Formats: sequence, structure tokens, C-alpha cells
Amino acid sequence: VNWCLAQAGCPRLGLGTARAWLDFGTPLLHPTYGCITVIRPSSSTGSTTGHVAFFLEKNGAFLKLLGGNQGDKVCEMLA
Repeated sequence: VNWCLAQAGCPRLGLGTARAWLDFGTPLLHPTYGCITVIRPSSSTGSTTGHVAFFLEKNGAFLKLLGGNQGDKVCEMLA
């Protein structure tokens, strides 16, 4: 997320933890395409800090996100 924002010339944090993004920007009641999304830590993935990605769409009860560091690549995932 930091790299993408830097490439676009947008404000960014420069920090790598998901928790750091919780106070960045303006919270939205409903996600909109491209917004930065913070996912809670998950014991099923071994994550202790959570994850940050870009919102693509709602898919049933899940969110489809575009992010990096997902299986050593940039890809879409359901969260």
C-alpha cells in the first residue's frame, strides 16, 4: 500500500504494520472501490499484525481485496 501511494504521489505512512493504518485517512461506513482496508490479525494465517490491502468489491459475506505479500505476490483475495 505504501509503495502504491508513493507511486501515485499520495500521502502515505511509510510504516509496514496494518495497525498503523487504522488512524490514516477518513473512516468509511461502507467501503468503496480502491479504499485502503485494514484486516484484523488471523490465527488461521499466522498473522499477528493484520493486513492492509485495497478494496475491490463485496462478494457475499466477504470482501475482495487487492494486496501484496499474499503468497509472495500481488493478487486478489477474499477476506
